[in-house]
Amino acid sequence: MEKIVGIDVGAANLRIATIDRAGKNFKMVYKKPVDCREFMEQIYEVVDKVGKFDGIGISMPGTLDMNKGVLCYAPNLHMNNVNIVDLLQNRYHVDVSLSNDETAAVMGEKLFGAGKAFDNVVHLSLGMGIGCGVILNNRLLLGKDGNAHEVGCCTIDAFGTMKCSCGAMGHWEAYCSGYGIPHFAKELLKTKYKNEKSKLRDIRELTARSVYEAARHDAVAEKIIDEIGRLNAIGVANVIDCYDPDLVTIGGGIAIERPSEILEPIIKHVKEYAINRMPKIMITPLGEKVGLYGAVVDFMEV
Repeated sequence: MEKIVGIDVGAANLRIATIDRAGKNFKMVYKKPVDCREFMEQIYEVVDKVGKFDGIGISMPGTLDMNKGVLCYAPNLHMNNVNIVDLLQNRYHVDVSLSNDETAAVMGEKLFGAGKAFDNVVHLSLGMGIGCGVILNNRLLLGKDGNAHEVGCCTIDAFGTMKCSCGAMGHWEAYCSGYGIPHFAKELLKTKYKNEKSKLRDIRELTARSVYEAARHDAVAEKIIDEIGRLNAIGVANVIDCYDPDLVTIGGGIAIERPSEILEPIIKHVKEYAINRMPKIMITPLGEKVGLYGAVVDFMEV
């Protein structure tokens, strides 16, 4: 069975796997933090050692020009105007398929995960950034350039002071992503909770992980996490009202690492903000593999 290389580029991690055209014999061959300065060399070093393969599917965060095979702008990676497809085709002389990372993830969910039984599926990623992929009536929604679902850059606070990685203010990603949570926590410590004691003030470099871990024994951190949970519910409600899905799956590093802490506040609060009938909402059963399965869909015989 022919082997395909799947490359899933996240805002934080680079994952590379091999899989056959039937969607079987999945093998993760690489998972490490993305090196933005030596990005292509990082990919070449791994793929050069894979052996014989018949195609490459690569999913990327940020805005793409899928027709030209170009990564136009990925703020979390500090990259722009990179022709990924040409670089890979010229080196390996095989067909290369480029997709948005969340478009790939929703296709992976639909064909190999919880979305098999549903016609209308949304996959959300809560990681270093926030992304979304959508299938409606069994049709993948793309938009003119393949960037139809940049929900992380949808505004959830019109008067907010939190800056998104894209540079705009008040976006969902500015509050609830791996990038945004530390900044949001610092802002709340200086403003809303400035007169309350918190061990968060003693942490030299706040991260999303350290804020969630502190919430287990720190009252202020717990309040901050509650606010993040409610904002996530608002974001998910917006997605539900825009797309009216049967199923919403949630992935990304933050959600996969602490599923109950992410899912429970969304389930608790989402009905307060959405008017459409509630879909099933769950953490993706494919975990970190969901984007890799989707990246190679164009080569699948399923």
